[in-house]
Amino acid sequence: MAKNINKFDPTSPRAIAGLKFQKEVLEKLSITPGVQHVEDVREWLKRLNKNYTEYELNIGEKFNGDITFIAGEKRYFVECCLAMGEVSRMSESKRRMFKGKNKWYCWGRLDKPGSFCFLPSFMWSKYCKKLGLVAREGTVFRLVPRSILGNNLKAAKMSCCDFVSSVKRRKNDTI
Repeated sequence: MAKNINKFDPTSPRAIAGLKFQKEVLEKLSITPGVQHVEDVREWLKRLNKNYTEYELNIGEKFNGDITFIAGEKRYFVECCLAMGEVSRMSESKRRMFKGKNKWYCWGRLDKPGSFCFLPSFMWSKYCKKLGLVAREGTVFRLVPRSILGNNLKAAKMSCCDFVSSVKRRKNDTI
């Protein structure tokens, strides 16, 4: 039997809020000029191979995030994260696995509905190394203060339009 790497409970309040935020990001990207083929990563993976198991889809999502799209003829991936309290937890394994010049985090804040903070994965990963660690049920997390998620981060793009314009200008965003 395959190891259960996904302890995800879709009925928890945290999961419901996170999935709602992910859907909002997907919908906003879908109507952003210059973006094509916006889709959920799991659906994209299923199109690539309809025989992927649930375990394989979970692994694919760990490496490729939640949303994928094409802009400027290049494929990009977005991992959606929602800061629900003063301090949020982010899986350390996600930080280590979700890497690449074409991969970005999109942070939202429960206290600021409709706001987005897009950050390149390489920058966010480097920044996160400085944040505190905590272990819970055998999983290691980084502690992310909500207050840092905003335009105070130099690399942050605070709207879908700014984010897409930014990635289209980048020259070497290959996998």
